[in-house]
Amino acid sequence: METPLSDPDAWDAGPDIASLRDVTGTIERRMLRLITEGTRKVVSLADMTSELTLLAKDVKRCYARAADLRERRDVSFGAHRALQEIGHQCIWLYRRLHLEQVFFQKLHLEMRLRAVLSAEARQIYEELLDVDYAGKEFETQSDAEIGRVLLERDDDGTVRPHPRIVRRTALL
Repeated sequence: METPLSDPDAWDAGPDIASLRDVTGTIERRMLRLITEGTRKVVSLADMTSELTLLAKDVKRCYARAADLRERRDVSFGAHRALQEIGHQCIWLYRRLHLEQVFFQKLHLEMRLRAVLSAEARQIYEELLDVDYAGKEFETQSDAEIGRVLLERDDDGTVRPHPRIVRRTALL
């Protein structure tokens, strides 16, 4: 129904938004299927990396299209919000795709390393990874968290060192 303020020639964002939602939904389903197949070792690492890269390119195109549509001068508030949501989903997908690539590459390298290392060397390597993880975990702590640890005292009144550092060095 046409009102005096409506313009019959105005851009209708609905079809473009629906199309972009279909694209992001398809990419997400393909990514999740690929992760499942990669976990089951149905897909080779090379195929996995290639497919994840193609999906990332699809996400980039989708994000660019949503950004272009958001910048139109005749976009409504509701359409702008829907396009922002699609943009956020694209960012999430892009990050997730790259993290999955890194995960599967690390897994592949770890399997190769395990195949060539002795049991003792593997144990030392795993301890090294634990220490590295503890260091990264410590780096992400806020000043307030570190401040609380600095104020903790042992039963005898002495200040105790950071528990993560003690736990990891005890392994050595």
